[in-house]
Amino acid sequence: MRRRDLITEQGGWGVYVSLLLLCGLALVFSMPWATRVRELMASPWQPSPLVFFSVYALLSALVGLNRGAALAPRGIHQWRSVLRAQAQIAFAHVLLLPYFVYVRVLLPGLESRIPILVGHALLTSGVLGLVAYSLEVRRSARGKSSSGLRYGLGVLLFALPLLAAFAHGPANAAVAVSPLGAVHLLLAEHDWPTVPIAFGVPAGVGIVLLSHIALHAGRWRR
Repeated sequence: MRRRDLITEQGGWGVYVSLLLLCGLALVFSMPWATRVRELMASPWQPSPLVFFSVYALLSALVGLNRGAALAPRGIHQWRSVLRAQAQIAFAHVLLLPYFVYVRVLLPGLESRIPILVGHALLTSGVLGLVAYSLEVRRSARGKSSSGLRYGLGVLLFALPLLAAFAHGPANAAVAVSPLGAVHLLLAEHDWPTVPIAFGVPAGVGIVLLSHIALHAGRWRR
């Protein structure tokens, strides 16, 4: 298989183009606008870099869920398929590097947090790719699709920040498990004690899934 095929198989280009376009739109809506450039009159619209990073977190999670399932073999675990899916997920993030360079101007004094935000999104999308891969392998062995389970999990993860409106104290830490909640926490100056949760939970899930795949590699063939 050629390297180009490695990153484009199973609809890869469509995923990349959609990611670039939607993140580009989010970046535009994160920029400070002016009603008249010549006069530099500020617009009432007050954009925030939170728009870009929230959309980025959402789309990178969807990329992970999509690529993990799209490249999963039918009814059998294969390391080659796992690596192909992770390569496509990583390549999707690499394509966004120009956006990350530009968005630095929207975070004066907080530029050092951009690599942390990107690292978290990459970790989360990679782990969700493993989740989607494992679900699809298991479901396809039974002649079924995992799409309902995959995207139901995605909805659940992004709904977790709603707990902040009802929970208090230690229960708020659950918000850090959500990619969207993690973005808010990583951009806040007073919520850094919850950052280990934002990274630790997906990293732990990833280790468990990789161990599971290693244990069952070559099984469940129909």
